[in-house]
This record gives sequence, structure tokens and C-alpha cells, in this order.
Amino acid sequence: MFQKLFCITPSEAPDITEPSSELQQVNSTLDDFTKLHRIKIWSEKPWQKNYQLIKGFLELESSSSFVDLDQLIEYCSTNFDGAKGEWKNNFNSMKTDLGNAHGKIFFTVGNELKIYSEARREIDKFNW
Repeated sequence: MFQKLFCITPSEAPDITEPSSELQQVNSTLDDFTKLHRIKIWSEKPWQKNYQLIKGFLELESSSSFVDLDQLIEYCSTNFDGAKGEWKNNFNSMKTDLGNAHGKIFFTVGNELKIYSEARREIDKFNW
């Protein structure tokens, strides 16, 4: 209804899961990332879903420049075990620092998954 009212086609409608612009993502400050210290802990625990989601993303990204959520969930459920719903819940908890969430690691632009540059710098310090 909103799209019809304001003459917005579905392709023009914003994806509410992404930063409002690439510039916003670039201009994020470390104050926005209060749980980055967890990445080191995850890097030492390959049995944890957080580790496995990051590793899965990195492996998919290395073979393709585009990674979407369905690919990542399929990869993780096939290679690491666990129900797809469980993987989606953990992924969603890695999109924000709010409350009991795991930490702000991933964001989406349309269907494409990306890692915040602040989180990527921390991830790149460790072996996955």
C-alpha cells in the first residue's frame, strides 16, 4: 500500500536491514561496535555458530564476490550441522550490538551480505 501511495516500485523500496547508505557504514565509529572483542573469542572456538557463520561467509566470499543469506545458511547447515532456523537466528544476532545480540558483524544491501569494515579489520587479525 505504501509503495502504491508514494509511487515506489518494489525495486526502489529501501531494504530496512541495510545501513541507509554505504557512507553511513563507512562513517560508523568504533563506539557503534561495542562487542568487537568477541571476535577474538569466537576465532578460538570453531564449534560455535558465530565462528562458523564468519568462516562460512569468508569461504563463500573467496569463491564468489556475492554472498546471500540463503547461500550462507545452506553452507553452514551442510558443513557444520544445525537447523536452518537456528542459523538464521544466530545470523540475525550478528547484525546488531543491541541487547543480548552477539555483535554487529553483518549487514545486508539488497540480497547481498556484507561485513562492516570495523568488524572485518578485527576478523582479519585471526585464523578462520
